[in-house]
Amino acid sequence: MFIKCVLKSIFESTKGSSLSEESLSVFYNSIAAIPNDI
Repeated sequence: MFIKCVLKSIFESTKGSSLSEESLSVFYNSIAAIPNDI
C-alpha cells in the first residue's frame, strides 16, 4: 500500500509536466493494478 501511495503522489506531481495525459493514464492504470497489500 505504501508503494502505491508513493506512485500515486508521483503521478499527481507529474500532472502539470510535459508528459502526455495518455502516458499518465497508462501509468495510473498500472498503479491501480498493484494489489493494496504491497
